Amino acid sequence: MDITQQTFQKDLPKVAFYGIGAVTLTIVRALLKNQVPFTILCKSKERFISLAKPIRFQMGNGKSESLELKNRLQLINECSDRFDWIVLGCKQDQLPSYLEETSLLLANGGKWVFIQNGFPESRFPEKSGQIVGGVVGWNTKIIPSKNPDDPIHYKQTNAGALILGSVERFPQEPKLPNEENKNRKLNSKLDFWKLGLEPYIPVILTENLTGFRWHKLGINCIINGLAASKYQSLGPLFLNSQNRSLAIQILSEVQSIMDKLAIKEEIVPGSISIRKLSNGKEGLPTLLKHLVLMALGLKYFQIRTSMVQDLDKQVKTEIHYINGYVVQYGKELGLPTPYNNSILEQVETRERAYL
Repeated sequence: MDITQQTFQKDLPKVAFYGIGAVTLTIVRALLKNQVPFTILCKSKERFISLAKPIRFQMGNGKSESLELKNRLQLINECSDRFDWIVLGCKQDQLPSYLEETSLLLANGGKWVFIQNGFPESRFPEKSGQIVGGVVGWNTKIIPSKNPDDPIHYKQTNAGALILGSVERFPQEPKLPNEENKNRKLNSKLDFWKLGLEPYIPVILTENLTGFRWHKLGINCIINGLAASKYQSLGPLFLNSQNRSLAIQILSEVQSIMDKLAIKEEIVPGSISIRKLSNGKEGLPTLLKHLVLMALGLKYFQIRTSMVQDLDKQVKTEIHYINGYVVQYGKELGLPTPYNNSILEQVETRERAYL
């Protein structure tokens, strides 16, 4: 163990997860691989029991491993610890209740980590100093089984980074020589996540969280919103020329709003600039835009993104926090967003059929 790792183990903050799904489980796996302590808070005894069973986690290369979480679990109503970091793994609609239920468990100076899509931080301005935003660059999905006795099976279909930033800028610390920097105390600083997750999840620390949020929003508008409106996996979606043309129009509306707001786009590693895929002056030639979207469909042919899976399960989607955000900003700025509005209406119509 090198100096950095020794210091890391000595100065570890206390970490909790409230809400374990495909995204948070991927983070949990990285902490397990690095032997970093953490606690998983369970709302119910049933959830506690289900997570106590071994979980099968499969990587994109086909390799599979078993994750043992039973020694990390605690019922939230029996927990008296205080945590420096609490990662909230829930949908945006659930954030108010998740914040309330964990408020007494946040240590003095501690922070919540929001990994939801859209702009979840903007909903809680009174807590801005206690929130760190996370933009997720990977995709992990649950593999359903007809046998209830089978272990829960998750598959990570592509690798990606975790981008962390804040709605408030963190104070800049002076640059130190390498040896001094290795011995710097971590406590609740963002540095913890780089050492805690890498190399299994690359971590990017940013002062322009908004730029990453808008980029991810634009991509989600087509791979989640458009896919849900057509109720298709990504292969059939993007191998259809009309759908590709719709995707370009959807991204063009997002880009016009970003231009109006003077947002500097930050590109999630492994993705492509929405400016390049839009009809703006920086856009690629039309043929190249179609080829990029076709390549995306071929690479992830069978992927049913999270919003399509919500429709599969007949639960409420997050369309209001994806394409709905674009429509909302468009109205406020006086910019037309007919394509995003159409997606919003189509998915709402699908939801009304079963909700």
